[in-house]
Amino acid sequence: MDPVPGGCNLHFNTKIAPYQIVFYNDDYIEVESQAPSAYGVDCGDNKIQVDMYHMFLNEYDNKVQPYFDAIIQMITVDNIKLHGRKIPPGTEFFKYRRLYSSYRGTGEVFAIVATYNNRSSAYVPAVSYGCDLTKWDESCVGPGK
Repeated sequence: MDPVPGGCNLHFNTKIAPYQIVFYNDDYIEVESQAPSAYGVDCGDNKIQVDMYHMFLNEYDNKVQPYFDAIIQMITVDNIKLHGRKIPPGTEFFKYRRLYSSYRGTGEVFAIVATYNNRSSAYVPAVSYGCDLTKWDESCVGPGK
């Protein structure tokens, strides 16, 4: 059986949490997720491999089509491995919480692949531009723009 992304959820408001939650400020983007589960795996002693991936969109590009193209590129296990940049593993304490540099107005896509017994599943990708997209001109335009 494939691993269940977010199946060992202990924090988010749903029983199973195959998604990521993104927070941002001027300096960094924080991405939180929950541990995966698998048939016969104890959530307290979880040995499922979790790999995180990251992809940048073009700088200062808030068009709709590139956004959805990026989601498509980071939604399946094969596409994530093809298009994403694998992030080195974090410490056990920060295994499901990562910090990334924030570049206001530059889209970043975050993806996770859970692997157990040679079977893999993908979490729902998350996106951040490090700013408030509803106030693009005020919030998302970086230095020199």
